[in-house]
Amino acid sequence: MFLNLARVRELSFMCIKLVSFALLLTCTFSCKNVVKKSKYTNDEAIFNEYLSSIFHLKINSDSTNYILISDDGCHGCIERAIITLSNYPKSTFILSKAGIQKYGAIKENTSPAHILIDSSLKINRLKYHNSNIGIIQTAKGEIYNIVNMDAVNLYDIIKSMSK
Repeated sequence: MFLNLARVRELSFMCIKLVSFALLLTCTFSCKNVVKKSKYTNDEAIFNEYLSSIFHLKINSDSTNYILISDDGCHGCIERAIITLSNYPKSTFILSKAGIQKYGAIKENTSPAHILIDSSLKINRLKYHNSNIGIIQTAKGEIYNIVNMDAVNLYDIIKSMSK
């Protein structure tokens, strides 16, 4: 048997091209199916489920500050935060029925359109307010920041929101 060296090279080159093309196709299709995962992906799922099950809503597509208010927080801190944060038109307050009665500043300073009342009390089981106030900042339907507020960091957080 006589092997033609030119033919062997041609077949080898063709095999290399086919393998390269197959790898290129594999990478192209697999890369399109990669799901971007932010550090808040799990929180988005939990918060969206909460909004959906209680209020029949989902995370707003516009920039929004969801302000979660605990029933058990520092009364003075929460009243000050409500008064200050009610000036931000892109804020939505979420609290329980007890919270709406307990914190009079919410009724006096906030439009009813910016208040969601959780009658199921699930808000007190969410981890985002740390027994005081939590802010979930969203844009384009995604969470980009979660902050727990307390008496120490209240004004620093409010200043950073106004930037």
